Amino acid sequence: MSDPGEDGSEDGRDDRVEDDTGNDRVGDAGPADLPADVEAALTQLLAEAAAAARHRDVDDVVAIVDTVETVTRDKVPAGFVRERLRYGCRRVDRLVADEPLVAAEYLEAMERLVDEG
Repeated sequence: MSDPGEDGSEDGRDDRVEDDTGNDRVGDAGPADLPADVEAALTQLLAEAAAAARHRDVDDVVAIVDTVETVTRDKVPAGFVRERLRYGCRRVDRLVADEPLVAAEYLEAMERLVDEG
């Protein structure tokens, strides 16, 4: 057995699991693992951000995505959903000013991810 932390995790466990495509991913928290209040908050925030992006309201999108990032960091269990949400937030931050409709699509995909389960 490896020493704690040797594999990059804090507790020495290998948290990789195989997803349904056969790829390894870190953690195993899925949408069903989200607390109901967190799921509701993220769903509402992501829907509002997508609507703001479709109206090209960049300032609102940036503010809402900052909140989504905070909720994700503080309340979403480590794993696939958390990493996908964090990735989506980074992509939206980069896209919203020049490609708001693409940013809206990312936000809607993130909302679907949260709603699954």
